[in-house]
Amino acid sequence: DLSSRKSSIRMLMKRSPGTLTAQSVLRTTAPISAFGLTPQLHQSKTTRHSKVPPSLISKRSVRASAVALVCASHQALSKAGRRSCKLARKAAPHETAEGSRVLAVVGRDGVGKSKVCAALLDLDHVGEKGFADKARLLESDMGEGSRNFSCYNHIYSKRLSGPHLHLIDTPGHVDRLPLVDQALHAAHGAVMVCSIRGGVDAACGRILASVEHSTKPCVIFLNGIDKEDGTPGFNAALDALEARLGVRPVVLFAPAHVGGAETGSTLLNVLSNNLCTSRGCDLFPLKETQKGKKKGSSASPLPMQFTKWASQLKEQLIETLASVDDEMMEVYLEKNGDVPRSIIDAALSRATAAGKVIPLVAGSAKTGLGIDALQEVVNTFIPGGGGRTIAEQFGIDPARCENLQVGDPCLGWVFGKRWTAEGQLLEVRILGGTLRPNESIELVGISDAGVQNLTPERLWVHSLKGDVKAATEAGPGDIVLVPAPDSLGVLRPSLQIDSTADSGMRRGRCTFALQLESLKPAERDRLIEALEVCIQDNDGLRLEDNTETGEHLLSCMGMLHLELLRERLSKEFKISKLPLDQPHVAYHVRLNRSCKYDGTPKKSRSGWASVELVPAEEGSGCRIQDDIAKLDPTRGGKVTLEAAALLEEAILSTLKSAGPGGSPIVDVTVKLVDASASSEEEALSCIRTAIHQAVSLADITILEPIVELEVDAPTTCIGSVIEDIRNRRGEVLDTRASQGENQIVVAAVPLAEILDYSSVLATLTQDAGFFTFRLDAYEALTSLAQKRLVAKLAESVAVDS
Repeated sequence: DLSSRKSSIRMLMKRSPGTLTAQSVLRTTAPISAFGLTPQLHQSKTTRHSKVPPSLISKRSVRASAVALVCASHQALSKAGRRSCKLARKAAPHETAEGSRVLAVVGRDGVGKSKVCAALLDLDHVGEKGFADKARLLESDMGEGSRNFSCYNHIYSKRLSGPHLHLIDTPGHVDRLPLVDQALHAAHGAVMVCSIRGGVDAACGRILASVEHSTKPCVIFLNGIDKEDGTPGFNAALDALEARLGVRPVVLFAPAHVGGAETGSTLLNVLSNNLCTSRGCDLFPLKETQKGKKKGSSASPLPMQFTKWASQLKEQLIETLASVDDEMMEVYLEKNGDVPRSIIDAALSRATAAGKVIPLVAGSAKTGLGIDALQEVVNTFIPGGGGRTIAEQFGIDPARCENLQVGDPCLGWVFGKRWTAEGQLLEVRILGGTLRPNESIELVGISDAGVQNLTPERLWVHSLKGDVKAATEAGPGDIVLVPAPDSLGVLRPSLQIDSTADSGMRRGRCTFALQLESLKPAERDRLIEALEVCIQDNDGLRLEDNTETGEHLLSCMGMLHLELLRERLSKEFKISKLPLDQPHVAYHVRLNRSCKYDGTPKKSRSGWASVELVPAEEGSGCRIQDDIAKLDPTRGGKVTLEAAALLEEAILSTLKSAGPGGSPIVDVTVKLVDASASSEEEALSCIRTAIHQAVSLADITILEPIVELEVDAPTTCIGSVIEDIRNRRGEVLDTRASQGENQIVVAAVPLAEILDYSSVLATLTQDAGFFTFRLDAYEALTSLAQKRLVAKLAESVAVDS
C-alpha cells in the first residue's frame, strides 16, 4: 500500500550515496505490478539505469526514481479513493490559525526552558541589558529560585499584535512528569527545548515521549549555539534527536559559524537560503520597501562556504515533506525536486499540524538569536484559537465553539486551580466566544457538575512575571482565571490523559505509611485537609488506605516530589509535621493442615470456646460453617440474626490479624465446635482467643506479596539494574526497548525488597531511571526465610507493645 511504499522511501533516503543505487531502489519498493505498471516498462527502467555505473548515478536521480514508484502507486489509486482521502483531510477537526495560543515549553532540566520563556516574553528588548532574565520569572517562588530549575507549571502571558501568547513553563525532572502531561493537554502545541551541548539523553527521551503521546504539534528549539555553533556538534544533536524521534527533524534555521564573527551570532535560513542575525531571522521573505530593501531584515547573501551544506539541508527538508505529504510528493515529481516555496510552506503547515514532522530552530535564548524565528515558526505552524477537539471530548458539538452568537454564554474548559490573595481561582481556557466581567460562561471539566454555568464578577489573567492581574476580556484560546464557586466538584482535567498509572493498579517511586496516630486530632484533621488539596493538583500524589495493614499510604513520584510536598505544607498550610514511616508488608498465612483448639475447661470457669480451622482451596477466601457457627453459646439452640451477624463479624475480623505479626489467615474454613459464656460479649472474646490459640499451634506457610516491577532506564545502566534486581530475590521476566536509548526491565520481585528502591535506582542510573509496580501474586517463603521473618515479626510486635 501507499504507506508502506513511503516507509521504503524514507529508509532509502537515509542510505549513504555510495550504497544507494537504482537496483536497490527497485528491489526495495516491491513488485512493479503493485503499481499498475507493465513488467516491460519495469524492465526498461531497470536496464536503462543498469547501463550507468553506480558511482555515476547521482543521489538526486536515484531518490527521484524511488519517489517515482510511489507516485505511480498514487496515480493508480481510484479517483474515488483519492477524493475520499482529500475529503478526510479537509474534514479533520483542527483549530483555527487565528486567536491566542497556549504553548507548553518542555524539556529536561538544564536546557534553558525558563530562559526561552523569558526571551520570548522579552523579545522586544533583544540586545538590551537584562534581556531574558529568568530570575524575574522565578522570584515569586523562593524554592525554585534556590534550586535554579522549575518544579511547577508556571503560566506567563504576553499580548502580541491582537491575540495573546500564553507560555506554560514546565518542570523537567522525572518526578514532575504528570505536570508536563497536564501542560501539554492544556496547550495548542509544544516547544521542545534541547541543548546542543548537553545532548539528547534519556530525560529528553521521556519528555519527547510525553509530547508524542499528547499528539500536539511541536517545534524543537536547539538552544546554546552561543557556546557551540560548529556543524559537527549540530549534526550530532540532529542524529541524537533522530534516534529519539525515529525521524530527523525538519531544520528551518541552523547555526552558521562565520569566520571572524562571534560564536553563535549567525543562523542559516534553510528555506530562504541566506544568513541572518539577531532580530532578523524571518521565516518568510519580507516585502520590499520602495528603496528595494527588506524592511527590518538583517539577512545577508549566502557565502560560498555554506552553499553545499545549505543545499543538503534544504534537500533533506523537501524529501522529508514529500515522504509524508501526498500533494508535496506530486509536485516534487512534476518539478523534478524543484518545489516552489509556496508548496513547501503549505506542506510544512499540514505535516506539522498533523504531527508528522517536527520543525527545528537553532538559536540562543541568552543572546536572543533565533527567538524571533521561533515565535514566527510557532505562529505559523501551531494552530491557535478555540478548542474544537476539547469540546468534542466532553460531548459538545465542536461547531458550537465557532458559532456562538452575541448574548450566548462563553464556553470554557477548567484545567486547573490556583490559590492567590484573591482566593481560590479556576484556570480556564476559552473554547469559544468572548468573556467579560458579569457575563455568563459555561464550564466543562468539572466531573461532578457536567456543564456548569458561572457569571464571574471579576476576571484575571497571568502577567509577564507569572502572577495574576485584573482583565477586562478574554477570547478564544486565552487562559483566564475566574473565582471558584463554593460548590466546586472534582476537576476532570482531561479525558485523554492515560489514567492507568493513577488508577491504583500501579504505583511509582515512593510509598510511605502516614503515621496519623502520632498527631493530635486537630493536627490530623488539618493535615488530611491539606493533603486533599494537594492531591487535586494531579501531580502524582496519592493517599489511600491499606485495608490489610490498617495503614494510610502516601505515594509520591519521588524524593523531589516529597521534598516539594513538605515545603508546600509548611509555606501554604503552616504544617511542619508530616510523619512518615516505611509501610508494613502485608504477608498472608495459609494453613498446611487442619488444626483444632479445645477450650473445654478442666476446671469450672465462666466462658470458653473450641474451634477447628480447616484449609480451603486457594483463592476461596475465609468461610464459616453455618450450622455450627450459629449455635448459641449462652442459651442453646439457634442464635438470633443480630447475634449471628456479630458472631460472623468477630470470626472474620479475628482471622485478619491472627497470623504472626498480625498477618491475615487466608483460604480457611472455621468450625465453631462448642462454646459457653454468660454473655454475648464474653462469648465473642472466647471465640477470638480460641482462634488465636489454634493458629499458634498450626502448621503454617507464610506467603509474601510479589510485585511486577517495570524499570525504565538508560541502556548503559541496564546491567547494573538487572544485577540489583537479582540481588533482591527478583526474577527478570522480560526486557524490551523503550524511548530512544532506554530499555524497560520487567521483573517479579518481593515487595519487601523494593521499599528503598527509589533511592537505590536513582544512584544506579544517575537519577535517570523510573519505575512502577503492581501487586501480581503471593508466593510461599522458604522454610529458612519464614523462620527469620517470624522472629522479626515477633520482635516488632514486642517493641510496639
